[in-house]
Amino acid sequence: MEDQIWTDMIKRLNADETAESKRSLDRWLAEDLINAQKFEEVKTLWLLSGHLEPEITQVIPQQLREQIAPVVPIQENSRTIIKKLWAYGIAASLVMTIVIAGLELLPFSKADHREQITWKTISADAGKVIALNLPDGSNVWLNAGSTLSYPDHFNSQHLRNIRLSGEAYFEVKHDSQHPFVVESDSIKTTVYGTAFNVRAYPNESAVAVAVNSGKIGVNTKNATETADPIFLLSADRLIYHKTSKAFTRSKIAISDINGWQKGLIVFEQRPIKEVFDELSRRFNVDFSTDRLSNGSCKLTARFENKPLSVILKTLHTAMNITSNQINGTIYVEGGTICKE
Repeated sequence: MEDQIWTDMIKRLNADETAESKRSLDRWLAEDLINAQKFEEVKTLWLLSGHLEPEITQVIPQQLREQIAPVVPIQENSRTIIKKLWAYGIAASLVMTIVIAGLELLPFSKADHREQITWKTISADAGKVIALNLPDGSNVWLNAGSTLSYPDHFNSQHLRNIRLSGEAYFEVKHDSQHPFVVESDSIKTTVYGTAFNVRAYPNESAVAVAVNSGKIGVNTKNATETADPIFLLSADRLIYHKTSKAFTRSKIAISDINGWQKGLIVFEQRPIKEVFDELSRRFNVDFSTDRLSNGSCKLTARFENKPLSVILKTLHTAMNITSNQINGTIYVEGGTICKE
């Protein structure tokens, strides 16, 4: 890291940055999501070093001690060694070690006033879309059959983390110092201020992320801290295939990204059973596909504000299937035309 960037970070952490240093650091943070991740590592160590007593060294395993020793004696004042630890790539390891060891068990100073964060969970029932305003001012539209969990307030010292199961469209309030992180099924999406859509239903074979405006970084949830994310810009779409654990990238029409808010249904090579899962969520109707002979066959179709009756009629013709409603459940069967 350049000395000037380090100096700018120290000024921000000490709350004495100038207008020039603020512009310099903000510009550096905006250049690459990796830069923000590095800053978070340094900030975490900085904050910990101001609250933890010297006994912190007791939770550092021998292997990590051996890494630190050649760089700087562990007995030195903690804030004087952070720069060297970061420069040698040890900062992230130290942060992870402290977190895993359990901050609750460490001897904090009497001045410590840790915030208690309560998580809220909101679910959208079948046939409904819910609009939410998060504590940081970001807006979320939650699609039918989806669940979103988020803190009742965002701690100013940490990332803005939320958890999604299903599909949601986000308009994130810009904050270069506190990335907005969406954890969903197999992937993690990191942004600063942008509009994007995440689709991550547990029973579907893929997870998809699409960007309306701005820039985001996507990685698998189990990726290491140093792993480079895949960056997406406006009109970019990234699909993660759960079985092959591979990503595919493509372009998408901006109007399609959150078209589901306006009644648009788009199927692109979707397994037919997943098609009926989506129709079930959208129209709050139960389907039985046990008698479907081509359940793994894939469908490509587009429906704009069409009622369920019209969609089913189209599927009858395209997939050579029949459907009958009995006691509130629609039974679908057949499918001899479709070829695997």
